[in-house]
Amino acid sequence: MSAPVADRVVGAIQPSGSVTLLDVGGASGTWTMAFLRACPSASATLFDLPEVIPMARRRLAQARLADRVTLVEVTS
Repeated sequence: MSAPVADRVVGAIQPSGSVTLLDVGGASGTWTMAFLRACPSASATLFDLPEVIPMARRRLAQARLADRVTLVEVTS
């Protein structure tokens, strides 16, 4: 849903000095990917439910960003 605007919103924030991103409830990784594209030297940790992590893994791999993200499954 936010994929069409994520890069534009992150660009407006100008996070170029960021080195680490924590994405809680990161879902498919849309915002993580936008931040990593804006900050080429940054890395990220994405937390979400176990059923969502495979989707994030696929999207990050397709975007060639998987090596910069640690995926964490949150369980109760």
